[in-house]
Order: sequence, then C-alpha cells, then structure tokens
Amino acid sequence: MLVGDETVEWNCNWKTSVGIFSETYHVRGLHPESEFLADDVSVQMDLYGPHSRFIAPMYIPSPREIGPDKALNDVLIECLTSEGFPEDFTHAA
Repeated sequence: MLVGDETVEWNCNWKTSVGIFSETYHVRGLHPESEFLADDVSVQMDLYGPHSRFIAPMYIPSPREIGPDKALNDVLIECLTSEGFPEDFTHAA
C-alpha cells in the first residue's frame, strides 16, 4: 500500500481549501481522466477539532467506471509502471 502525508499552507480564503478537500463529487466532471486512477466513491473524511483528514484511495479505479471488481486497466497499468512498479505485477483482490 502506498501512503502519503502532506501539510501545505496556502495564501487563500479558508473556504477555498476546505471546499477542495471535503468532497469528491466534482472529480468526475472536472478530472475525468482520474476515474481510471482514483476511487471517488470510497472516500473517508474525518474531523479532529479544527483539523481534518481526507483519505482518498488512489491507484484504484472508480467503481463508477469499472464496476465493483476493480480490475486493472491500461491507464492504471501505465501509471503504476511509471511509478516504478514492475510491468508484470499482479493485482490481489
């Protein structure tokens, strides 16, 4: 499993940053290429006082696009290979 953690400070209205990271309904319309690389349905949002955590599965196709079997597709295989995964990797369900 790949995991990333990032803290970023922006010079913007707080509503802008909260809006960007508190929903995924815009992904399909604004980032249609990501439906092969990001699960925009199984997102977890946790609130910790003034802080939040947004967990969005990446390198897992959207179930809207490929159904519940989460099969690998050509876009995902190309992306994973470019990230250093071997070309003959297998997907464990």
